[in-house]
Amino acid sequence: MTGGTKAEIITLTINPNIAYKVTDKLSVAAGVDIQNLDVTLENKLKMFPSEGGTVMLNSDGNSELTADDWAYGWNAAIHYKITEKWKAGISYRSKIKHEIDDGTADLSLPEGEIIGGGAVPAMNIKRSGSTELTLPEILYIGTSYEIGKFTFEVDGQWTGWSSYDELKIEFENGDQQVSPKDWEDVWAIRLGAQYSVNKILDLRLGVIRDNSPIPDETVDPLVPSGDRWLYAVGLGFNFDRLTIDVAYNYLDDENRKFDNEVGKEPPYGYTAPELTGEFKDVDAHIFGINVSYKF
Repeated sequence: MTGGTKAEIITLTINPNIAYKVTDKLSVAAGVDIQNLDVTLENKLKMFPSEGGTVMLNSDGNSELTADDWAYGWNAAIHYKITEKWKAGISYRSKIKHEIDDGTADLSLPEGEIIGGGAVPAMNIKRSGSTELTLPEILYIGTSYEIGKFTFEVDGQWTGWSSYDELKIEFENGDQQVSPKDWEDVWAIRLGAQYSVNKILDLRLGVIRDNSPIPDETVDPLVPSGDRWLYAVGLGFNFDRLTIDVAYNYLDDENRKFDNEVGKEPPYGYTAPELTGEFKDVDAHIFGINVSYKF
């Protein structure tokens, strides 16, 4: 029996691209995603005695899996100039599947009592662990229109989160932790505006409505995400072949209530534990910078 309590995922993606101008109106591009993933997953373990067992544990156990992995994906894009002021584009980024088979799992088991008397001390166990994490495929569709020094843009982003159906951690001795997820594919809508001060400096403003992929049945503290709004401001600097983009984003996540069973079914007639509560006042401040150089 498991319940996720912490997920820390850090990715570094190297994305070389090649772009080609087919005509004055049509451009295409394609690239490779070379991605490193560094992950830490922490879980609570609901401890049940084996069938006919004599040891009753006094509290839940803990597990922590740390690992890193390299994996690969691809991306492609098409940009079309409908008129001098009206443009449209579509891009696709493939899913990236990380198969982690050399992780380190630290298990902390609580002390227990032997039925009939006696005690069992707490234990810390280190094992090899493996899991799979698939970052979803993403489809972008957008259009923009220029009016003087202003550019207005509308985008739609589809994310294929249905690839995340469960989180399974397997240990070298054959034991495993399973947490059902059953996430759903979702759309996000983006509205943006840009004002070109001069050839070097652009000012940007935007808002995003992002629907949560997490169904009510599997909401847990690991990723307590609800439907969200994101508000953004940014600056763009253009120096011949060098482009620098700087952005600040404020994310406001809607409150989310949950009352769910966690993990796989318990053995031998035990009652499945439940998570009950509410995530409130969830927000984040996000800073970003992007540097591009055209050869």
